[in-house]
Amino acid sequence: MTWSFRRLPIPGVCTWALCAALAGVLSASALAQSPAPRPARPTAPPRAQQPAPQPMPPDLANERALVQPTGARSQGAIEPLPPAVAMRLQRAIDLRASGLPERSRDTLLAMLRELPHHPQVVTELGRTHLARQDWLAVERLAVSERLARRDSVLLGRELAEAQERLGRGRDAQRTALEAWTVSPADGAWASAAVLRLAPLDPKGTATALEAVATARPWRTDLVMTLARLHAVSGRPDEVVRVLAAAEKRSNRNGLRVLFADETLRMGTRADTTAALAVLTDLTTDRTRRPEERLATARRAWVAAVSSGRDAEWAPKLAEGLREVPAERWGPELLLSVVRTLQKSGHTAEARALLAANPALERRMPELSLERALGLARDGQLATALPLLDSLTRVLPNARFMLAEVQFFAGALDSAQVNYDRVSALPSDPDAAAALDRLYLLEEAPRSPARYLLGQIAYERWRSRRSAATQLADSLWRTQAPHGDYAARAGLELASLRMEAGDARGALSPLLVVCDSLADDRLAPLARQRAGDAYLALNDDKSALAQYEECLARYPRAWNSPEVRRAVERLRKERL
Repeated sequence: MTWSFRRLPIPGVCTWALCAALAGVLSASALAQSPAPRPARPTAPPRAQQPAPQPMPPDLANERALVQPTGARSQGAIEPLPPAVAMRLQRAIDLRASGLPERSRDTLLAMLRELPHHPQVVTELGRTHLARQDWLAVERLAVSERLARRDSVLLGRELAEAQERLGRGRDAQRTALEAWTVSPADGAWASAAVLRLAPLDPKGTATALEAVATARPWRTDLVMTLARLHAVSGRPDEVVRVLAAAEKRSNRNGLRVLFADETLRMGTRADTTAALAVLTDLTTDRTRRPEERLATARRAWVAAVSSGRDAEWAPKLAEGLREVPAERWGPELLLSVVRTLQKSGHTAEARALLAANPALERRMPELSLERALGLARDGQLATALPLLDSLTRVLPNARFMLAEVQFFAGALDSAQVNYDRVSALPSDPDAAAALDRLYLLEEAPRSPARYLLGQIAYERWRSRRSAATQLADSLWRTQAPHGDYAARAGLELASLRMEAGDARGALSPLLVVCDSLADDRLAPLARQRAGDAYLALNDDKSALAQYEECLARYPRAWNSPEVRRAVERLRKERL
C-alpha cells in the first residue's frame, strides 16, 4: 500500500491536524496487522532475603572440634589451656592412642618447655611414658613435678603403677594412700591398690590406714576400707572394733549396718564371717532398741543359715538377745535358733531359752516338742516319752520323733507301730526314714542286735560320734560276715568312719559286705559307698570299677540312677 501526498492550499493549522490524523490511522492499521499479545504469567511474591551466614569465631571452632583431655587431677585449680595449645595436646593424645608414643612424647616435651608444670601436660606425658613402658621415666617425672607443685594428687595413679611395676609395692601403696587421703575422688583406684598390695605388709598397711582414718572421722571411705582389710585378713574382732570406734568418733550410726550389707554381697567365707560378727555386735548392743536388735539378729541368722554356719552362730545370737523377751523374737527365729542349739549339742542354752518363756509353749506346741527333744538328748528318755506322746495329738510330725525316742529307749514294738503309721502317709516328710526303720526292725525280729543298733542311732543323734563308732565297731565284730545285721553293721561303721575322715578304714567293712553279702538288700548301697570311699582317696580308677560293678550286678537297684550319673561324670573327666 502506497501513499501519496499532494499539497493542499489550506492553512498551516489544518495541515498539522491532517498529519496527526494520518499518524493515528497508520498506527491503528499496524496494530490490526500485529498478533495479539500473550497474557502475563503470574509471579510469586518476592522472597525475604536471608542474611548471609557469619563466619564462626576461631576459638569457638577450635572448641567444637576439640575433645578436651580429661583425667588430670591436682590438688589445686588447673588453669585452662588456650585453644591452640589444647589442640596440640589433643594431637599428642591421639598419637599415643594410635600407637605412636614416641612422637607423642616429643610433642609433650615441647609443650612442657612452653608451659612448665602444667598438670594436664604433665599428666599426659606421664601416661605416654607408661605407654612406652618406661617406668623409671614415669617415676622421675612424677617425683619432680609433685615436689615442684607440692601436690600429692598429681600423677599419683601413674606413679603408683610405675612403682608397682618396678617391684616396689610398699612405695606404690604409700603413694596411693597419700593421693587418696588428699583427694576422696581417687578412692576408686587407690583403695583397690591398697588392698591389692596389703599382703606385702598386712600389719603396716593396717596401721597406716588406721592412722589416716582416725585423724579424719568424717571420711567413711577410709574407715570402710580399713574394716574391709581386717575382714579379708581374717580378723573379724578388729572389724567390729574399728567400725564401733568410727561411729563413736563421728557421732553417726549406720556404719556397721552399711558394712554388713556391702560385705554380705561379696560371698566369700571371710567376708561372711566379718558381716556376721558385725551383725552379732549390733544384736548385743544394749544401747539400741529391742526392735533394732531383733532386726539385725534376723539378718544375721539368715546369713548364718545360708552359709551353713547356723550351729556356730546360734549360741552367740541367743546370748546377745538374752534380755529381749522371747515372745518378741517371732516364731520362726525362736524355733530355728532353739532347734539349732539342740542339734549342735548346746542343750543347756536351748533349755534356758525355753525356761525363760514358759507361757509361749501353750501358744506354740513346737516349743514343747523342742523341750521334749532336749530332754531326750540329755539322756532323760523316760521323761521325754510321755510328753512326746501327748504332742502327737496336736503335732502330726511329733509321731516320728516319738517312734525315734522309743527306738532309742529299746521300746521296739511301740516304735515299730509308730513307724508303720508314719510310713503309711506318703505326704509325710519322714515317711522314707520311717520305712527304713521298719525294714531294720523287721529284718530279724528276734535278734538282740536291734537294741544295739538303737543305741548307735541314739549316739549319732546326740552328735556323739566317738561313742557311736565304738558301738558300731563292736557290733560289726560280732555280726561279720554272715550275721543277721552284718550288712547293716558294716554300713553303719563305714559311715561313721567316713564322717571322721577315715576313708581307708571305711573301705574294710564295705568290701566285706560287697564280697560276702552280695545277695543282701544293702549290697548295692555298699558298692556305691565303696566307690565313694575310693573317690575320697583320689583313686578314680577303683571308684569307677566299683560303680560299674554295681550297675552290672544290680541294674534295677533303687540307687542305680545315682550310680549311673557318677559313672558318666568319671568317664567324662577321664577323656
